Amino acid sequence: MKFKRFKHSIIQNLITKIFVKIGLPIKDAKICSYSLVRSDLRGVWSHGIARTSIYCKRILKKVANPKPKLKIKFFSQSIAHLNGNNGLGFVIANRAIDEAIKMAKKNGIGLVAVSNSNHFGMAALYLEIIVCHGYSLMHPPLYLHMEQWHLTLAQVLLLLAVQQIKKMFHSF
Repeated sequence: MKFKRFKHSIIQNLITKIFVKIGLPIKDAKICSYSLVRSDLRGVWSHGIARTSIYCKRILKKVANPKPKLKIKFFSQSIAHLNGNNGLGFVIANRAIDEAIKMAKKNGIGLVAVSNSNHFGMAALYLEIIVCHGYSLMHPPLYLHMEQWHLTLAQVLLLLAVQQIKKMFHSF
């Protein structure tokens, strides 16, 4: 059997078009397609483009919301909760990471708890984003239940400023 290779940008554009066709806004479709293609490029085939049809079916069956209204509630300058309104996890996790980075830049640490989300794909993708901004990431087990907040968290993303850690090591 002979295989044909395609540039990842061609595949990513095709998957973006598929997601737009089933109702995702273009920005969200690009986030999802990038995440799937990036997984394959890293060799994490279980979370790559092979899952495209799974996400499409979830949207078409109305199991996932293609246009979620994300709601963020801040508990402090460094802690927030993001309600994903049953949207695709890629979109919700990206928003959570963006908010956590903003808080970490301002306060040295950012924690965003996420609920009402779907599968967010390859976790290493979010580590890549964090590291590119000069931070580190802690990701506890999924579905951690926190009684005091009366919610089940789909993900808890905690950012620690790498600069602060570097300062600690340089002081030895």
